[in-house]
Parts: sequence; structure tokens; C-alpha cells
Amino acid sequence: MTRPVLLDSFVRWFRVIWLLCACNFGILLFFSSNGNIQNPEVSLWPPLIKDVAWMIFATLTIFFFKSKPPRQFIIIIIMTGGTLLSVCVGAVIVSENHNILSDSFRTLKNASLYIFLPIILAAFVPFSFEHIIRVLMRTLFITLLLSISIYFLVEFNYKPGAVTDIRMFGSTGNPNAAALFSTILFLLVSVYFDKMRSLRRGVYLVAIFIATYLSASILYLIVMCGVSLYFLFIRVGELKFRGGVRYVVELIFYSLAAWQICGALIGLSPNYSEAPLEMRLNSLTAPPQKLSSGSSDIAQNFLTSDSVQIRLQSWREFFKFKFELLGSTNFKQYDSAFLTYKLNFGVLGVSFLFIPYFAALFFLRKKRFYWGLSNAALHVFVIAFAIFFVSGLVHYQITHFPTNLIISVLFLWSFKELLREEHLNENRGV
Repeated sequence: MTRPVLLDSFVRWFRVIWLLCACNFGILLFFSSNGNIQNPEVSLWPPLIKDVAWMIFATLTIFFFKSKPPRQFIIIIIMTGGTLLSVCVGAVIVSENHNILSDSFRTLKNASLYIFLPIILAAFVPFSFEHIIRVLMRTLFITLLLSISIYFLVEFNYKPGAVTDIRMFGSTGNPNAAALFSTILFLLVSVYFDKMRSLRRGVYLVAIFIATYLSASILYLIVMCGVSLYFLFIRVGELKFRGGVRYVVELIFYSLAAWQICGALIGLSPNYSEAPLEMRLNSLTAPPQKLSSGSSDIAQNFLTSDSVQIRLQSWREFFKFKFELLGSTNFKQYDSAFLTYKLNFGVLGVSFLFIPYFAALFFLRKKRFYWGLSNAALHVFVIAFAIFFVSGLVHYQITHFPTNLIISVLFLWSFKELLREEHLNENRGV
């Protein structure tokens, strides 16, 4: 039975519009009742509408477009779903007030909708990898442009005292989210570097570097350098020296151009005495403070200091904690997704985050894939896994909307594409 053309059109446009709204959901923070984008008071209705819209879209998509899922995805769904259910039951057991609006239950709600539900979508919905990548590239590019515009047009002259951090919040609602989006778009541009037109490629790279500078995330700057070296080595391995030189030259040129643009525009504001990146480096290299024992002190240190040494001390304290299956009774947010899930939801919570990624690695462990530039899915898979692991160690963004959804979609559809390639190779007898 063929699907109606109108239904195909509706799902296609709804998917694009919803994803665009999701990536720019943080723009609502500028309309918070307390006028503080760093600690906003937001109405319950926008997040509720967003969640309901996502569930309706996912349900309709699976119902009308479902296909036979790969066996590997069924195993991942069972393992991940069982672990998530155990974490939720454990949270109910250890919770003191059983309030469904508490941070603990909201975190698990986000995990269910934007980490677990995408696994089901990837398993049952036959959207092509190339189509997903095209939609993501355009959506993230528009998000970065909107964030940069908001930064220079709105954040420069926002309410006095409302912003104590000059890093770019933009339409993402968080500087680290903007930096993560920049890194993902940089990955996709690097994957399709030779297939993009020069002008389009240049515009994308300038927007990426401007957003990265303004978000002032040292971690994602380092990750982007790693991605650059990765694709440079791939080119050298294929003896494409001329392409490698062009790749490096363009990255240097557009990064310097973006740096000059940022400096010129920031210089127009009399309120900013230093650039966001300079400010971030100063905070990270601040003298360490004495760290007391106890999880509450670790949480407080994460909230009050950006010092690298404070973070390292906190991690040493973290590894001293005894094995806990269910976690803590009082939810605390740490500046690390893995730390947050381990201390609040126990070992089961961390297992839930890792199962899809390590299960995918297990299923692909004995497979042989072509490592050339043309195998886009393999490069996206490898670097998406690296971004997940590195981000989870030092940031909480991979477990917060919408970055949790974007990284999940990127990883799951690249994994599904690799399974498809493996199946085709088996049929050809390769």
C-alpha cells in the first residue's frame, strides 16, 4: 500500500520545522519572567508543547513509515529500554517527595524522549542517512546564524545585571550547546568538504568559527582541531596531498577571517573589555580552591568555579565514592553528564548512557569498512562517538535538550547506514 503524497509532504516539512524550532528552543530564555538567561524562570507550557509535538511526530512517523528493523537495533532497544525502566523505578524508590516536576524526573523524561525514543525511530523508520545529514547541516547552519545575530543585536544590550558571562547564549540557550552545534556542523562540512561548492563551504566555515569563538568553549575548539587532523590524515592516507593542503589552508584562512570579524564587532561594545575566548581562558586557569569531601561540596565547586584544577580534584573525589546501584535521594546537577547520572542514578544511570554506543561498537567490531573520504557514515560514526565520550566527561549538554537529540540522531543513523553497507557487502560476497 502506497502512502499518500500529502502525508509524505506533511511529515517532511513537519520534521524540518520541528527540528529547526528544537535547535533554537533556547531563544525562549530571553523571555523568561526574571530576565536572566543564565538562571531563567520559564513557563511550563513551552517545554510541554515541545514534548507533546515530538511524541506525536514520532508516533505518526513510526506508524506510517515503519519498516523491518535491523536485528542489532532490536537488541539495543531491549537493553537500553530495560536499563531506563530500572533507572526510573530506582528513582521512584529513592525519591523523597515523588514529585514528577522535580529535576530527577525531568532528567529521566528527557532521557526517555530524546535519547531512547530516537533509537526506536532509527530502528523502524527508513529515512536515508544522506537525507538526515542534509537536514541537519541546514538546520545547524541557520541556528548558528540566528545565534550570532542574537548575540550582537540583543545580548550586547540586554538587561543590566542579567548577564554576567559574555559568552554567546544565542538561540541555543547555552554557550556549550552553541559550541557543540558548531562542532557537529564542522564535522559534517569536513566529511562533505570536496562535494560542497567553495562559496557555500566558506560561508559555513566562517559561521562555525565565529560561533565557536563567541561561545568560548575550549573543549570544542580542541575537538575541532582533532577533527581537522583526522581528516587531514585520511587525505594523506589516500595520497590526496593537494586536497589536504587545500583543506588546511581554507580552515586557517576562514578561522582567521572569523577571528577578525569577532574582534571588530566586539570592539563596538563599550561594555566588553575582553573577548569571550580570553575571558574563558582566564576562568579555566584560575587558582584552585580547596575542595572538601562530600558530594554537595563537589556540586558547589562545579557551580562556582571553572578552574580546570577544581574539575580534576572533583573527579578524584568522584572515584572515591562507593558503588551505588540506584544513586542519590537528592538530585544535583554537575558540569558532567556522566558524573550527574552516576551520582544521581547510580551505575544503572551511566549504563543507560553508554549502552547504545558500546553496543554499536560491539556489533561492528569485526567488520571491515573502507576508511576513505567517500565513506561518510563511518567518519560520522567514529567522531560522533568521540564527541559523546569527551562531552560527557566535562559537560552535561549531551543529556540536555536539544543537543541530546542531535547527537543521538547523528550517531544512530550513521550506525544504521554502516549496517546497511555491511548487508550490501554480504549480498555481493565482498
